[in-house]
Amino acid sequence: MSDIIRVPYTELFQRAASIRQQAEVVRQEISTLDETVTSIDWMGQRAQRFFNMWEEARPQMQQWVTILESFATDLENQARRMQTADESF
Repeated sequence: MSDIIRVPYTELFQRAASIRQQAEVVRQEISTLDETVTSIDWMGQRAQRFFNMWEEARPQMQQWVTILESFATDLENQARRMQTADESF
């Protein structure tokens, strides 16, 4: 017995749009944090250590934006395939 998941392609388009919006929120938050971190006059070893940690963490956070956008694209592509198949009958 196989499991069947039934999701209307319109819902996939909506979910993809929502995921894209969340990716944009993450992008904006990263930008805000980056502006805050770079606008402060950092001094001392701890400050340098924090700044180094930020420089390491930022690309990882930006990677999440890419992952979310990729997932949204995959959903949209699947929805288009479903829509095309549905409309061809």
